[in-house]
Amino acid sequence: MEAGRTNASPGAAGSGGASLSASEDFTFRLPIAEYSYTEAQNADISAAEDVLTERCMKRLGLPYTARKAPEASRASDRRYGLSSAEDAARYGYHLPPKASFNPNKGLSTTTLIALYGRSAGIDGKADPALDIPARGCRGEAAESLDADHRYGEGAEIASGIARRSYQESVEDSRVREAVRRWSDCMTERGYTYSDPLAALGDERFLDKDVSKREVETARADMECKTRVGLLRTWFSAETAIQKKMIAAEPAELAKLKEVHASKAAAAREVTGRD
Repeated sequence: MEAGRTNASPGAAGSGGASLSASEDFTFRLPIAEYSYTEAQNADISAAEDVLTERCMKRLGLPYTARKAPEASRASDRRYGLSSAEDAARYGYHLPPKASFNPNKGLSTTTLIALYGRSAGIDGKADPALDIPARGCRGEAAESLDADHRYGEGAEIASGIARRSYQESVEDSRVREAVRRWSDCMTERGYTYSDPLAALGDERFLDKDVSKREVETARADMECKTRVGLLRTWFSAETAIQKKMIAAEPAELAKLKEVHASKAAAAREVTGRD
């Protein structure tokens, strides 16, 4: 059995566990997620960038049609360690495999340089007479949408909240107690880990193949999380922490949300979706 692998990471994303359904996650259900682009907004922006890229390529006299990646399910959430019993049983601590997709496969050197720019480090040369944008047509497309829709200060505030809330949640008394009970549960089953991220980052499970031992450990991990309610407790604690942090920055975060909506609206004008 083969699957992708991720190391333990406080900022990693994924699907729910405990009382949450397998189709839900934690990272994108936390309060601060309201100030990220929505899936629909991201789709609008991506579609607009494709249209603008194609226009740029046409201007250069190069035939090009943007290739659409196959629709993919959201990545398995790892904010609080492994969080899907189904993934644990199938992949252990490895990430579920993803379908391969290469949007550049088969494209000529000239086309690639036009897409990404002469300084992109692509082997080969393109016609020096072509007026290729500095960052290529892809970069030009992204820049044209982003130019009037930036709010770096607000974005930094939002990312800071996401980072600091996790750090504070680790020290929350309810979370610490749930982690202790999870660790005791794992010990009863013959596994010694201080916390869920230690299990997720176990070096014995870094091989490409998923071992029987890894699956057994991951299943025990999820069973113990469910028994002590760790995922539900951790999510609840971080949610409360984030709400307080968000309440301290109302104007900045509201502006960030408006900027996101404005960029998505501009993207829909490009594609004619409005």
